[in-house]
Amino acid sequence: MPRPTPALALLGFALLLSRASPARAYEDQLTVGLDLGYALSAGDRDSTHGALLALQASVGLSAVWSARARLGAALHPASPTMQLGLVGGELLYLIDILELVPVFGLGADAMLRRYPDTTADPPEQRLDAAVHALLGLDYLLSRSLILGLALRPHLRLTDLGGDPFYFMASGAVSWVFDL
Repeated sequence: MPRPTPALALLGFALLLSRASPARAYEDQLTVGLDLGYALSAGDRDSTHGALLALQASVGLSAVWSARARLGAALHPASPTMQLGLVGGELLYLIDILELVPVFGLGADAMLRRYPDTTADPPEQRLDAAVHALLGLDYLLSRSLILGLALRPHLRLTDLGGDPFYFMASGAVSWVFDL
């Protein structure tokens, strides 16, 4: 039986020291992003198209779960003009398939609708509680940059008899930071 040489023993020792560390997909990562898109308020009064801008930040909870906070605004210029402010949170389930990552989620929001064109002084406004689903696809451009597409249908729980549906379709760019 051949005896191990010092070079072979050194190679074995080097392999032990350089063993692979466990992969981390999203845990211990923070993302900060900008969302631009299309918004549609569908109902009796608010059937208008609009433009959406939102800031978002997420933190990875595990290899497949993340939590995201969103702060956004939309402008619906049709008559009557509607301005919408949104604060919300989402729980996301991510399926990491190399560069393409399907994203599914559920969220809760507070929506403030304001109608500056009305004759009321101060302008008419309404605060609603809403829930939404999320269907998205992220493209990992690099370890620090993500491009994403998302669809979010909202249900305004406090306006079920009037204008309960609100839809968002958006594209996002997000920067990734390790915690």
